[in-house]
Amino acid sequence: MALLAPQRTIGSPGELVKPRRVLASTDLVVVVDESSTQALLVYSRSRGSLLRRTGIVGGATTELLAPGSLVLDSDAPNSFWVHDVGQMRMVRMSFGAPTATAPIRTTTRSLPATLPVFSLVATPQQEFLATGILANTRLVRIDTSGRVVQALVDLPGKQDDPTTVRQEAYRSTATSNSRLQKLALATRHADRLEIFTFGGQRVAIAPRPANFEPTYTIGRGRNSPVMATGPDLRFGYIDVSSSSERIVALYSGLTRRAGKGVAALGHELHVIDWNGATLRRYRLPRPALALSVAPAGDEVYVLHPAPAPAVSVYRVP
Repeated sequence: MALLAPQRTIGSPGELVKPRRVLASTDLVVVVDESSTQALLVYSRSRGSLLRRTGIVGGATTELLAPGSLVLDSDAPNSFWVHDVGQMRMVRMSFGAPTATAPIRTTTRSLPATLPVFSLVATPQQEFLATGILANTRLVRIDTSGRVVQALVDLPGKQDDPTTVRQEAYRSTATSNSRLQKLALATRHADRLEIFTFGGQRVAIAPRPANFEPTYTIGRGRNSPVMATGPDLRFGYIDVSSSSERIVALYSGLTRRAGKGVAALGHELHVIDWNGATLRRYRLPRPALALSVAPAGDEVYVLHPAPAPAVSVYRVP
């Protein structure tokens, strides 16, 4: 397995403290940093320099209470959605130009208050497809009014196990291809990377590196059963992103016992086409937490949390 070397780094030392998510758009790179009262750091993608900090953290309607995942809006070159977990909504941010002073236009979209969401993708119809703690399904469609209107993908696992436990066991991150009307689900505690149509039909599954399923027992929570785990819990796909031509997934493959503190981070990049074929696998020089593929597919932006947090740029042939 070839070792990838970064081509360059985004930003300057010390700018990132506790980064959690990264997104590359046509001209921008956006990082969610939990340590700042302005949680979004916006960089120039071409120059790698910090343009501005935005996204004030707070409880007001114009603020972000707990920013989570970032979702690219494929209809606009420098627009994206921020999943505001704390206020159960999506906030669309549109930059007029990739400059420090360009105006930012924002709109909001409510999410169902009783729907804990793991991951979302946007469709050309401005709807969302979401994974989360759902009612006996793995993926739902959320319309423009914020209502769940369709259950799309059956939940895997032992049918006798509680739904909430299976949801956590098969927690997945999604990425989409609007041109092909497909999305990929990458499973955190199994080495499953599956490709579905926007209508929920599975059309491919990538070759599995180790063919493992989630390892857990059923524990007792305060109000409901929970997924109980130990040192044998193994991590599969930590994050996933894509372009119109290929999927790039961040893979661990380690158990907690073997990983010694870094099992929940990714150590490999798996490049997969939209038919489910694995094209290449690469080893990263240090563990990673998140990644984003540039829209053109030529660069992969990888978030390394330690020893000094950084976003490194890799070219994947």
